[in-house]
Amino acid sequence: GYLAPASQMARQTIRGLEALEVDWIVSTSTSCLAAVQHDYPRLLRAEPAWAARAAAVAAKVIDLARFIDRHAPNRPGARDALEAVTIHDTCQSKHALGIGLEIRRLLQAVGYAVVEAPPSGECCGFGGSFSFDHPEVAQRMRRRKLAAFAETGAEVVCVDNPGCLLHLRCGPRVPGAPQPMHLAELLARSTGP
Repeated sequence: GYLAPASQMARQTIRGLEALEVDWIVSTSTSCLAAVQHDYPRLLRAEPAWAARAAAVAAKVIDLARFIDRHAPNRPGARDALEAVTIHDTCQSKHALGIGLEIRRLLQAVGYAVVEAPPSGECCGFGGSFSFDHPEVAQRMRRRKLAAFAETGAEVVCVDNPGCLLHLRCGPRVPGAPQPMHLAELLARSTGP
């Protein structure tokens, strides 16, 4: 709804990212990635010069899982067998960006046992401002999601969106629920100290 401030922020972000002069911009936040790839070009479409700049930046921005999956084909094998991990397919990852298989391949490649949790792709309750606007509903959704993760027997739930990660970590403990961790944390853990 706040198109003028959003457009101003988009321009500012585009300027900053252009100044990096890099081939790729790897994001660990799928919400931010979706904003740059999808929202910025739409937001600035009435301004052709800015729309072109937005599209150029959008083409360089990539999520961590997809980047490693595409650009590091010779990943080292697993050190040792690591714990069982289930995956929270966040709304942005699954529905807006089509990310999912890459995360599973990466985790398996470094030694994690991936255990699927139904219902995959269902919102955890974060939903951007939804968790602030409707905290009771958001906490019910969180509890339901964590209970589903607990049923898998996994020790960790992998999350690639910092907002979802914080939402799943905060609030009352759900018995047996696995520890929420970001994909980057799990990949770092797999390489050892």
